Amino acid sequence: MKKNGFTLVELITTFALISAIVIVLVQLVLNVKNTYEKLGVKTELLQTQGTLLDKVYTSLLTKNVQIISYCGENCLEFYYQNGTSERLTVDRENKIISFGKHTASFLDLVKISSLETSISYAQKELVNKEDAIFEIHIPVTVSTIHDQDFGIHVIFQYNQNMVSIVK
Repeated sequence: MKKNGFTLVELITTFALISAIVIVLVQLVLNVKNTYEKLGVKTELLQTQGTLLDKVYTSLLTKNVQIISYCGENCLEFYYQNGTSERLTVDRENKIISFGKHTASFLDLVKISSLETSISYAQKELVNKEDAIFEIHIPVTVSTIHDQDFGIHVIFQYNQNMVSIVK
């Protein structure tokens, strides 16, 4: 007897193999998509971080800071020798960090923490030298990228006789 067609067992086996291959391919595509999205977010955050740090460091190093003043819980004002000033502000609710004329807006999945500062002094007085360090830290984290801070961390070394910090 000659058969034309497939047996039920052959059809079920073929269907099961094709289903397994499709499931593996779908999982692979979803993993690649998630990785791509994470890399896109990470790249954007690193670019924003780099731009903000460049603006802050350029101003601090080239404009001769005279006074650093706290202007609120999440605000610092820098007064320069040339009579100008710039503000560093953190708007946690709207996910915005601003410095001077530059403003950086962050995605909804980003969490911006409060502006933190600290001051360290040299153990012995150094005449006409940078004898203190003012640190600024604004943590920026993303729920999908664990254990990485995309925030602003500035370390400004200064001479206590030349720069005043007003709280």
